[in-house]
Formats: sequence, structure tokens, C-alpha cells
Amino acid sequence: MYSSSPNVVMMSTCTPARAGSRAIISADCATAATMGQLATHKDKAKSRSMRLTAHTEVLVEVKPQALDLYRAGEAKLHAGQFAEGLALLRRAGDLGDAQAMLALGEIYSQDGEGHIYDEKEAMRWYRKAAEAGNREGMLNVGGFYDAGIGVPESDELAVEWYRKASKLGSPQATYDLARKYESGRGVPRDLAKACELYQRAARMGYAEADSRLAHAGCK
Repeated sequence: MYSSSPNVVMMSTCTPARAGSRAIISADCATAATMGQLATHKDKAKSRSMRLTAHTEVLVEVKPQALDLYRAGEAKLHAGQFAEGLALLRRAGDLGDAQAMLALGEIYSQDGEGHIYDEKEAMRWYRKAAEAGNREGMLNVGGFYDAGIGVPESDELAVEWYRKASKLGSPQATYDLARKYESGRGVPRDLAKACELYQRAARMGYAEADSRLAHAGCK
């Protein structure tokens, strides 16, 4: 649904996009309704997108050239111009482009030309995406806390971020949250809850959930 104002877009739902190819903590898809979009990658120019939920409307300010900077940065990376590409992605991320934030998290999660492996910097960019409402960012923040990457290991914080991503429809976050309930790490052990979450993840198409259902003794 769209407003008659040329600068305001009314969106009634969030559409997930496929994750970038570089993610290390397996991100199944990106959220929508955050400042860079995520419906197939971000695509607003100086517009304010409005996300509607059942009971509330949220205004998200989107900076003008963030998408162009993100695309230019990706093009530079693909052309082997790593320093320039990284600088452009950082500018896009600072302007609020969620895909740029995710790309930077992925980049700093591994060694490569033009940058060095930096767990804390990776976590910083994933957290920025997560705090902007991006479910892939939430999933990765949960994974970093789960494994103690760039931050002290914390089952409780991993559960918190997995739960947030799961509520936004992330199949892997739902599966990872089920594992926590099955093991009792970060939450009281609850096999019934674990089975419920495994079944939900399986319905979402997360293949590992099917095998886990039998392993956990779920009916």
C-alpha cells in the first residue's frame, strides 16, 4: 500500500531477501522494513519507509545515496579494488544501509585482500544491522554470542538474539533456539518447546530440523 506523498512509502508487510554469499554464520535471509530495505536488497533513495504492524506504524529514515554507495562498493570488490570497495561499503553502512552493514560483518569475519580478520569489527557491523531490525544481523549476533566470537560467550544473549530473529521468521534462528531449549543452555531445558521450534523450523524448510526432530524424540 502506498501513500499519495512522493516521499513516503507505506508497506504492509516485510519481505525477506536472500542473504549475501559471504556470511559465515549462515544467514538464511534478510529482513525487510529496515532502512536499506531487504526485500531484494535495499532500494530506497531519500525516502522514508513506513512499516505497518498489526497495531503500530514505524517510520524509518533512509539516507539518500546509501544504496548507490553499497552497489558501487560491491562492484569495486568484484573488480578487485578492495580498499575502495570497503570504504564505500562503510560509508553506505554509516548512512543506514542494512545490506552494507551485513556485507561488512561478513567481510571482517574472514581474512581477505584489503582488510584483516577482525571479530570485533564484524560483530560491530552485525550488531548495527540487528539493532536496525534486520533479522540476518540478529541471527549473526546470536551466533557470535553462542560461539564467543568477538564477544564473551553467552548462552543467554545468544538465546535473546535467536529469539528476536526467530520472531521475524528466520528458519535457522528458530532451529538454533530449539537447540538451546533441548540442551538447556541459556534457558531452562524444555523438550516440548524444543520440539515445537524444530517443527516450526522444519515447516520453514530448514533441512536439519527434520533430522533433529527424530534425534530429540519429538512426536
